[in-house]
Amino acid sequence: MAAPEVMGVIVVRAWLEDSDPRRFRARITSTFELEGGPEQGEVVGSPQDALAAVARWLERFGGDVTPP
Repeated sequence: MAAPEVMGVIVVRAWLEDSDPRRFRARITSTFELEGGPEQGEVVGSPQDALAAVARWLERFGGDVTPP
């Protein structure tokens, strides 16, 4: 019998604030449980911080998975 499929979702919404100078912002919302599980979120102020947040989420999501 196959193990149940595990799914999660992460959404990155990025924008530039209308200021001088323009400032980068991104809201990262994620969950590991698609059927009513708790959402986690954070706001970051640079593209590098957004990439780091996504990388942390991917590590938590697939950290104990053996690569193909």
